Amino acid sequence: MRIASQRMLGIKVFCLLFIFYGSFSVLCAQSTAALAHWKQQYPDENALYLHMRENLNIGWESGQLAIHLDHDSRLLFLNNTASGLAERAISYSSFSEILTIDASTQVPNKERFRRVPVLDIRDANTISGGVFYDDRREKSFVFPSVQEGAMADLRYRERILEPRFLGAFHFRSYLPVVDASYTVTVDTGLSLRYVLLGRDTSGVRLDVQRQGNKQTYRWTASQQPAMLFEENSPSLLNDEPHVVVYLDRIGKKPLLDDAAGLYRWYRELTSPLAGADDESLQKLTATLVDGAGSDREKARRIFAWVQDNIRYVAFEDGLGGFVPREAPLVCQRKFGDCKDMANLLTALLNHAGLPAQLTWVGTRDIPYRYDQVPTPLVDNHMIATLLLDGELLFLDATDNRLAFGYPSSFIQGKQAMIGQGDAFKLVDVPEMPAARNTIEESAALVLSGTQVSGTGLARFRGYPAFSLREELKSVRPEGMARFLSGALQLGNNKFSVPRYSISGADNREEPLEFSFDLAIPDYARAAGGEIYLNMHLDRRYNNSAIDLKKRKRDVEMEYRMEHLHSVSLAVPEGYRVAHKPENAGEDFPDFGFSVTYRQQEQTLYMDRSIHVDKLVLPKADFEQWNLMVNGLTKAYQDLVVLEKIPLESE
Repeated sequence: MRIASQRMLGIKVFCLLFIFYGSFSVLCAQSTAALAHWKQQYPDENALYLHMRENLNIGWESGQLAIHLDHDSRLLFLNNTASGLAERAISYSSFSEILTIDASTQVPNKERFRRVPVLDIRDANTISGGVFYDDRREKSFVFPSVQEGAMADLRYRERILEPRFLGAFHFRSYLPVVDASYTVTVDTGLSLRYVLLGRDTSGVRLDVQRQGNKQTYRWTASQQPAMLFEENSPSLLNDEPHVVVYLDRIGKKPLLDDAAGLYRWYRELTSPLAGADDESLQKLTATLVDGAGSDREKARRIFAWVQDNIRYVAFEDGLGGFVPREAPLVCQRKFGDCKDMANLLTALLNHAGLPAQLTWVGTRDIPYRYDQVPTPLVDNHMIATLLLDGELLFLDATDNRLAFGYPSSFIQGKQAMIGQGDAFKLVDVPEMPAARNTIEESAALVLSGTQVSGTGLARFRGYPAFSLREELKSVRPEGMARFLSGALQLGNNKFSVPRYSISGADNREEPLEFSFDLAIPDYARAAGGEIYLNMHLDRRYNNSAIDLKKRKRDVEMEYRMEHLHSVSLAVPEGYRVAHKPENAGEDFPDFGFSVTYRQQEQTLYMDRSIHVDKLVLPKADFEQWNLMVNGLTKAYQDLVVLEKIPLESE
C-alpha cells in the first residue's frame, strides 16, 4: 500500500501504514496522527474504508465443487457524526449461505485500541420495494461504541451454492476506499473468465500467479474516491470500476462459456413448462380473437387482455425467480410476476397461431450485454417477443399503461435474448424515437385588458400519454379542473380551466386529448398605452442549463420526446403589433428547438418545437445542450408588444 508523496510531507509516522494488519496494538494507521491525516485528506467525509477485500476460492472438496467467499473490511470513523454508518446488513439467498461472522469495533483507548465485539446479530427476511415474496434474508447488526477514530471491522465467510452466481467485486463504495483488493483462486479443472468494467479502469491492477494446481487472480486498486451519485444519471455500473468473474466450464462440462451457455441454462429452466396446450387457454384465445380482421388485431387483443386481467406481483424465490409458473395456473390465479405474465402471453399468442417467444432482458440500470457478460447478472426481466409483418415487437404485459407495439421505457436500447427452441437470438430493443412520444399544445388567445382567455387543445402520444393516463385514474371528478391546471402548466400559477373535455383516457391505443377553455388573469401587462404579453404559455427547459463545473456524470432521459407548442393571439381592436419577437432556434444532431412568428391580418401566430431524441446526454454534449437551453431562455424573454393605433385626428 502506497500513499501519494505529497500527502506524506512531515508525517513520517505513516511509513509503516498497514504493515501489521489485524493487531489491536499501536499501529501507525490507527494513531492520532493518522486520523488527522485522513481527516485532512477527506475533509468532506464522515468515514472511509481503510481496506475492502474479498477472497473467492473455487475448488474441490471430497470430489465436489466448493465455492467460498471471504469478506474483510475496516471502516474508519472520521468524526462523531458518523454514527449513522454503524448499521450493517449482510444479504444472502437460497443461492448462498453465511457460515461465519466476526464483527467488532476497535475503540481508541489512549495509545491502544479496545475491541468491542458485536453480540447481537439478527437474521430476518427482507422484502424489497414492490416485491410480494422475496427469499432473500439479511443478517443485520449495529457496531457498538462508534466514535471519532474508532474502526468497524467485519469479516465473514459465505458459501456460494450456485456456480453461476459468482457475482462481481466493486472497487468503490459510497465512501472512499484506501485499499481495495479482490482475489480469486481456482483449482485444477476449472476455467475462469473475467470482465473488467467501468468508464475508467486504469487504476485497477491485475496480477496472475500459478502455484501447483491453483491459479490466482488478484485485482488491486488504491485511493478510490466515493461513488458519485447525481440525479438523473445512468446506472453507476456504467462508470464505477468493477470486475465480473464467471466459470466457463467445470472440468469438461461447459457452464457459462458464452451467451449460448447462459441460454442453455435458461432453456433447461423453461423447457419443462407444462400446460401450454391447456384446453381452457385454447377457448380463451378463441374468444379473444373472434372477429379480429388481422394478425395484428389478434395480437393487440391478447396483449391487452393480459395487461387488464393479470395483476403483476413480483416474486423472488430462488430458482422460482427464473422459472415461469405454468400458463393455466397464472390465468386461473389472475396474478403473476414478469416471467409468469410473459409465459401466459406467449402461450395465448401461440394458440392464436402467432410465433411469440419468451425473451430475457435487463433493465437500463443493468448496462451489460449478453455477448459481454454471459451470466445471470445481465438481466432481471422477462417479456414476450413477436415477429409480426416483418416488425419485431417487444411485449411487456407487466406495464398495463403501454400501447401495443411500445416496449417498456426502462428496457429501451437494451440487448434482449430471444428464445427460439434450442437456439436463441440476441437483438437490441429499439429506442422509441421522439416523433412517437409527443406533446402537442395549441391555444387561441383573446385579450381583454390584461386578462387572457381562450380555448386550447393538448394532445399526448406515446410515453407522455401512458404516464398521464395512469395519473388520471386517481383523480376524482371534483378535482379534475385543478389537476389539469397543474398538468398542462400553461401561463402562470393563476392559470385555470373553466371547462374541459377528455378523450382517449380509457384507450391505450389512442392519443390522450384535452380540449379546454382557459383563463389567465393579469397575464398581460399594460404600461404607457402598450400591452406586453409572452406567447410562450409553456416554458419547458427554461433555465435548465447544466453546470459544467459541478456536473460530473451523463444525464439520462426516461424517453425521447418532441414538444410542439402553437399559440395564436387575436390582436384587440384599436391595437397593432409594435414588436414581434425574432425567430430563433438551435439545431444539433440529437436535440434542438425552433421558434417562429408570423402575422396574418389581426392575428399573430407563434409556433415552437423542441425535440430531445436521445436517452443519454453525454458530457461531451453538455455545451451544445446549454446553447440550446440558453437560446430557449432568451426566446422566452422576448415579449410581444401591442400599441394603440393613433386616431387620424391625432
